[in-house]
Amino acid sequence: GENMVDGFKECGKGFMSTYRGKKPVRIDYIMHDKSLVGSSYYTKDLTYSDHIPVFMTIGLSNPTFAINRRLRKLREFISALVVMNV
Repeated sequence: GENMVDGFKECGKGFMSTYRGKKPVRIDYIMHDKSLVGSSYYTKDLTYSDHIPVFMTIGLSNPTFAINRRLRKLREFISALVVMNV
């Protein structure tokens, strides 16, 4: 979707092939939400498939926002418990 980020375009380097065919092509992707940020994108040459596995290190683009969102959800949960007299 339009809210997704291609991890390789964000933090990959050079040309990346993820298929062991005659032509080197990238057919495997890691797409992520814009609330995340990538710091590394790489492959490992594992030979058990005709695809080369893709790996990515990601983090939160705004950790404070994520923490606040979790706290808000926790408050909502606690309020619901109080209303239910639990």
